[in-house]
Amino acid sequence: MKFDRLMIPTIAFAAAVFASAAIGQTPSPAPALPQTESTPPAGAVARGQALFALRCQACHDPAVEDAPAKSDLATFAPGFIVDTLKNGDMRPRAQGLSDDDIDAIATYLTAR
Repeated sequence: MKFDRLMIPTIAFAAAVFASAAIGQTPSPAPALPQTESTPPAGAVARGQALFALRCQACHDPAVEDAPAKSDLATFAPGFIVDTLKNGDMRPRAQGLSDDDIDAIATYLTAR
């Protein structure tokens, strides 16, 4: 099973709820998630969508040859998309994009 950063706090909270129920206590509220775990800013999503349309859509929506479909890309971790654009097979297609541009594409695709 693949774990992401949200899974550990969720499991910890669930364990606290069950443990406190077993001993008759009210569970304490879950700790607030860091701001980075919230919904991405609309501006980043819109920028990523525009960049995806210009640079990526032709091969990924709909998918051609061996390219993963946009719906498959949405299941990838944002860091994997960023790394693929900066260092992997998509590096030539990402040439000229800034780090912010690449982050925006990953944000758009994954909504994280």
